[in-house]
Amino acid sequence: MDAVNSNLILISVIAFIPSAALMIVAGLKRCHDSGVDWWYAIMPVALLFMVNIITIILGAAAFFFLFFQKGDEGVNPHGTEPFKPYQSQIQ
Repeated sequence: MDAVNSNLILISVIAFIPSAALMIVAGLKRCHDSGVDWWYAIMPVALLFMVNIITIILGAAAFFFLFFQKGDEGVNPHGTEPFKPYQSQIQ
């Protein structure tokens, strides 16, 4: 990773922290004004983190599913089984 990308990541993290804090404080004030529980103010920030975590989990699950799933035997619409010609050499 070059210096420009690492600086952009650092600036993004530094900008996110006060932005998230201001969002929570403003949300808490609105929650107090409208008489709802405090956790409604934290939900937008929590959703940002949850989306990232869910994306990582779903991406890992899709990778492992595709990596370990056995392919179709024989011919399918995309061609023949790629390892079939080499199985005689393995045995």
